[in-house]
Amino acid sequence: LAESRLATSEKLFERVATLAADAEPRVRMQVAFTLGEVRDPRATEGLARIARNDAADAWIRTAVLSSCAGRAGVLLDTLAADKEFAAGVPGLDLLHQLAQMAGAGKRAVDVGAVLSALSCSAATPSAATEAIALGLAEGLERSGGSLEEVRTQADEAARCALDRLTDSAMKTLVDPQAPSERRLSAIRWLGYADVPLAGSPRVDVLDSSAGPLERREAVRSLSRSGDPRVAVLLLERWRAATPEVRTEMLAALLARKERAGALLDAVESGEIAPGEITPAARARLRDNGDAQIAVRASALLDSNGLGSRRDSIEKFKLALDLPGDARRGREVFTKLCAACHHLAGEGTAIGPNLALTQIQLPAELLVSILDPNREVNPSYFLYTVVTRDGRDLTGIIAAESTASVTIRQQTGDVTIQRENIREMTSNGLSLMPEGLEQDLTPQGMADLLALLR
Repeated sequence: LAESRLATSEKLFERVATLAADAEPRVRMQVAFTLGEVRDPRATEGLARIARNDAADAWIRTAVLSSCAGRAGVLLDTLAADKEFAAGVPGLDLLHQLAQMAGAGKRAVDVGAVLSALSCSAATPSAATEAIALGLAEGLERSGGSLEEVRTQADEAARCALDRLTDSAMKTLVDPQAPSERRLSAIRWLGYADVPLAGSPRVDVLDSSAGPLERREAVRSLSRSGDPRVAVLLLERWRAATPEVRTEMLAALLARKERAGALLDAVESGEIAPGEITPAARARLRDNGDAQIAVRASALLDSNGLGSRRDSIEKFKLALDLPGDARRGREVFTKLCAACHHLAGEGTAIGPNLALTQIQLPAELLVSILDPNREVNPSYFLYTVVTRDGRDLTGIIAAESTASVTIRQQTGDVTIQRENIREMTSNGLSLMPEGLEQDLTPQGMADLLALLR
């Protein structure tokens, strides 16, 4: 009730500001929301007080963040100076989020405040410095900016701080004793820091005995580079990659048109078998905005022809009269469905909840599997987003706001600021591609139906 009068009533503002230290959490949360309506610098001080006390409370932290428009950098600079706050996990999380907001907003004053906080850091980067720098880089990417652009325009102290982070990341990755979390952070940072591929330890991670998390992160990090050699590096390591890492590799190869062309070259030369390209990846290649890539993909990957959906349904109607084995059906699910569906503790929850299939008749399930575009829930339409910095992202829309769109993919959620979106289109097709039955027999379909029923 007081929000509309805070700017004109000093007495009222002072009274609200004192409530930032109230003993009741719900009061502090409301104060955090209310202070967002005031531009007075003292409101930032109140938000800092609440953040210090309540960074571990997700609801109050959200309230603080919601009030940070136009002051994210200043609040970050204030909190980063509090060494005790910046040393704890809740403080690190909030500093990271504030830096993301500052980067995504691209306001010079906010970015400058983040750089100021980094410039004041010690010669050896702390966990807080790394969290802030990564948040800034992630936010800049969301809005179409880049860390290198900011570095070029920064003063010498800020450039030195960023360079120290890069040097530290390089050393971390060659240190076999470095904790996994620090290694993951270092891999992410090098993806934003525009480090040349030659001699990059990110490549060494792919050739090492590193675990799947580090290898997947290394692929994501390399994918951010515009260097055409990325495709070569990934394709050379395709054979040795585990299924999880291959999923990341496919995403990276499909993220840029020149890499998609290199992937098709590998299929054409026999380095990669057509069967190793997932149905979803095939669909993305066939629908590529580059007509040459789309035609090549159809010729290379659809040589056996899928036939009409009617023909497939008629062929597999036999499965409705065959006895199914749910145990064998689990194997079919793992191979064909788990990449996008979750069932009984297995798979990825991108597509619809398969627990609901128990209320469908077997014949209805059969048609849904073989003709996924016959009736599509709008929540699962496939969208393609082309960003201004040259990335192609395909998935379902997991969330959207006036400022950003979040695309859900097999590799995770990606948030893009709307101002960084060059084009966003949907062809009206389901996330689930046609043709999943190519390597399936009627008995295999009967087993899958038995599992789903």
